[in-house]
Amino acid sequence: MSVSRRQLLIALATVPPSALFLAPAIATPQKTETDKFLKVSQVITGNRHLNKTIAQRIENTLEKRIPDFASRLESLASVLSVSGDRDDLLRKLTASQTDFAFEIAKPWYLGFIGTPKGDALNDDDAEFVTYLHAQSYELVKDELPRPGYPPKARGWWKMPPPNMEPAQMPDDISDWTVQQNGAHGHIVAADEEWRAYALGQTDIKPS
Repeated sequence: MSVSRRQLLIALATVPPSALFLAPAIATPQKTETDKFLKVSQVITGNRHLNKTIAQRIENTLEKRIPDFASRLESLASVLSVSGDRDDLLRKLTASQTDFAFEIAKPWYLGFIGTPKGDALNDDDAEFVTYLHAQSYELVKDELPRPGYPPKARGWWKMPPPNMEPAQMPDDISDWTVQQNGAHGHIVAADEEWRAYALGQTDIKPS
């Protein structure tokens, strides 16, 4: 475990890092395991408004994939059950606890668990857990809409960022499996090796 992983956990918060969490609720006996997982997730993400149904879905999926999940959750909750500054609580985690907290954080931010593959030639072990509640989209929703459909007029995204010179692209390109970006930005007919890679027929990227 590197220090940068712990620093990344601290930086994931959607609230000011100095916010205090009333974390003893994590360890209250009458709480269910899902309640405990939800409270732990709230501290890890820095967001008190996580969805309980999504928490249960993530917990159930991680429980199937991570050995000793219940005991590791209990160990993590024992550290995060003390009231205090969120950053300080996360800094108290051991290397193993930090790795486990990172595994909990990933589905909350990405919306899936596992590793999705971009083609049909590799095993895809990803499991979807949420789209609307993915925290990576929540953090930037005021500036960047969730991908799926344009929320404004057609082509609104075409304006380049300030001080950026966009590449010149032909207006009539509709299928990148038959055309590719060649040398010096010129669009050329796709060779068979590149076309096979673009279609997912091979995982060997053309040189």
